[in-house]
Amino acid sequence: MRKRLALTALALATAVTAGLAAPATAARPDPVQQGLETLLRSAGAPGAPASVMDRNGNFRTCTAGEGDRDTHAKVPRDGQVRIGSVTKTFTAVVVLQLVGEGKIGLDAPVDTYLPDLVHGKGARKP
Repeated sequence: MRKRLALTALALATAVTAGLAAPATAARPDPVQQGLETLLRSAGAPGAPASVMDRNGNFRTCTAGEGDRDTHAKVPRDGQVRIGSVTKTFTAVVVLQLVGEGKIGLDAPVDTYLPDLVHGKGARKP
């Protein structure tokens, strides 16, 4: 199940990437919407939103499935999703890739790369 979900998520990421350059038209369905619907079917999830931003900074949001299993209401386009701890793994992978490419240093303060993000006691300035 986890492997299938991971492969489907990869397919959605591919669709999202393709969708950045190719939004839907009357003749061609939205690849992001299609990928989201495929992900839900294969994972057995009730519903989900997906937002993408194109190279010009324009956002578009797709939704699929149900946002409420009791009322069968659709997933709201402006809904919020708690992503929890799963992002730690993705963040760690990207950080280690950037370290390997020599683009960031593990010992550098966060403020070196994200100025004014972290405030309060213990926050170091570069």
